Amino acid sequence: MSATSSSCAGASRPVAITFTCSGRYQLVVLDEITYPMNWGWIDAAEVAEAIADRQPAVNVVATGRDAPAELLEVADTVTEMRKVRHAYDRGVGARRGIDY
Repeated sequence: MSATSSSCAGASRPVAITFTCSGRYQLVVLDEITYPMNWGWIDAAEVAEAIADRQPAVNVVATGRDAPAELLEVADTVTEMRKVRHAYDRGVGARRGIDY
């Protein structure tokens, strides 16, 4: 990662990009980030650039459905999950601290 990378510069970048660029963390989890990227709340190209420019020791996990093309292009691994069984189907409701 270069110190002048545009994705890692500037005060208005999302906190997650700051964590990704800092090199202080070995793992950064961007939980459900695809939704704000798709809705235009976060610039997908900026997130993808920060992931591509991260320090080699920084691992990024981005979750959510319908990942934008920019994210798919920089991802080392892409997984598409499908439900086989879910507790909700057996009447088990969402649990505080687990599901929300």
